[in-house]
Amino acid sequence: MYDLREHKELISQLVSEANQNDENWRWSVKSVGKEKARIFWEYLEYCGQKEPYFSIVLENTGDGCWITAKNEHGETMNSEIVEDNTTSDEVGLNKTVTVYIE
Repeated sequence: MYDLREHKELISQLVSEANQNDENWRWSVKSVGKEKARIFWEYLEYCGQKEPYFSIVLENTGDGCWITAKNEHGETMNSEIVEDNTTSDEVGLNKTVTVYIE
């Protein structure tokens, strides 16, 4: 079973890069759990969002796992299928987290 906690370093690295590239607003990793990571974006807080976070959600479909990027409203922004091998998992995770940065 895929576990986002095993990729906490990669998630933190990508969010740190977003933080460095955004001159106006702070980005940070709020939490990384087995099936969900929450990413804080200061702009959403400034706009008065009750939950100023994006989330990365792991969804087990029974046939495999999808990693999904969701906005502050819980709406899907991007999805990638992930497998149980490190290379494809990190590629899918990297693509999904990068949705926030762009």
